[in-house]
Amino acid sequence: MPSTSPTSTQPERPFELFVSYSHANEAVKDRLLIHLAPLKRTGLVRT
Repeated sequence: MPSTSPTSTQPERPFELFVSYSHANEAVKDRLLIHLAPLKRTGLVRT
């Protein structure tokens, strides 16, 4: 019986993220985007 792993399936299209921020928090937004970069590279999310 083939094994099924929930981590081996990807969504049909990437999750689209909208990031709303205050200019006072731009540094925090930039750090968030750095942490999202691996997910963007693998096609799981789009910003």
